[in-house]
Amino acid sequence: MNYLEEVKMKFDIVIGNPPYQENDNGKRDDGAANASASPIYNHFFYLAREVALKKVNLIFPARWLNGAGKGLSDFRRDMLQDQHIRSMSVFKNASMLFPNTDIKGGVLYLTYDKEYIGPADISVIDHDKQRYEFKSYLNSAGSGVFIPYGELVSIFEKVSKVANLKEENIGKITSVRKPYGLATNFFNDPQKFNLPEIYEEKQNKDDIEILGLIKNKRIYKYIPVDYPIPDGRENIYKWKVFGPYAYGSGEFGECVSELLIGRPGQISTETFLVFGPFDSEYEANAFKKYFYTKFFRALVGILKTTQHSTTTYGFVPLQDFTKNSDIDWSLSISKIDQQLYEKYGLDQEEVNFIESKVRSME
Repeated sequence: MNYLEEVKMKFDIVIGNPPYQENDNGKRDDGAANASASPIYNHFFYLAREVALKKVNLIFPARWLNGAGKGLSDFRRDMLQDQHIRSMSVFKNASMLFPNTDIKGGVLYLTYDKEYIGPADISVIDHDKQRYEFKSYLNSAGSGVFIPYGELVSIFEKVSKVANLKEENIGKITSVRKPYGLATNFFNDPQKFNLPEIYEEKQNKDDIEILGLIKNKRIYKYIPVDYPIPDGRENIYKWKVFGPYAYGSGEFGECVSELLIGRPGQISTETFLVFGPFDSEYEANAFKKYFYTKFFRALVGILKTTQHSTTTYGFVPLQDFTKNSDIDWSLSISKIDQQLYEKYGLDQEEVNFIESKVRSME
């Protein structure tokens, strides 16, 4: 249906809380309902903008600001380039406005003003109800996303001047969702995926070890070296780091579940992402420490709005994880943070922001 063809009336101001998504009864393997539902609030915004003579005031989900949301690429691009947005309030916790409601990435209330051109008055209300206010265009520092804190914008700008984030970011060493082609429920029934039997105990000295999850408990099972692993065979015998595919709620600065060092001969199901490969155990441990730093997780927070974390590492700069690095990886995590702050030229206000907003994993 072409919404615009149906509308003949005009209004000075349009105000509303439009429907957020279609109900297509999509389901994932884990039974989550409406998993493939498409957003429709973007269509309502376009419609409101068409019929309003002066202003549009709407409230709708905010996750598109950070690059998330099914089928919202064009909408995000349009909105980030639009200079008619006079003000925008982002509520990181949607339950502040809608009690007992969990909307990943929060919600926003914006004023679109056809008679205004310039940066928007931004207000971000955090999970802890702390308010941050600043003036900015939505395309923060040309990043292609909205960065929700003024201090984080300046941190991103400084990191971008030192590092070539387009070519050298942690996303380049982050696996796809199924690093070895093994589904989350592979342990329960390998035959379902036309794969042979797996074992609770090692049958041979050179068996490959598989890390997986059963009833929220990390466990290992075993397969022979000639097992038909669907994907990722090239790094089976390399060092790597296993991290959770999904963790937390998308809250800025949250902690991550423990990362595990993957030895040569170890692989995992899709419950885990694989970072690497690395040439030595030292490098794998150095990466693990880097992930735990507040600096790393602050930059992850620019793109991470949900539990899922496959595409959230694009603004985190790669490092040299060897013993020849400009960072001394043998030090404590807090001292590694201090080295990173110095490397990227962060001032005290920016350091204080990270130190106060990002939880410690020392």
